[in-house]
Amino acid sequence: MIYEIETNDLAETIRELKAKDGTGEIPATAALASGVLASFFEPIGPLVVARR
Repeated sequence: MIYEIETNDLAETIRELKAKDGTGEIPATAALASGVLASFFEPIGPLVVARR
């Protein structure tokens, strides 16, 4: 999955996501493999959206 996150404090955003993991706000699911891998990237140019 890819999520777009807008924040001025990425560390705090990560803490909030971890605190909500497995709760009603971010329920756990068997569809995800055990363990977590996350990468964060900062854009180097404008967002490009495909035409449909």
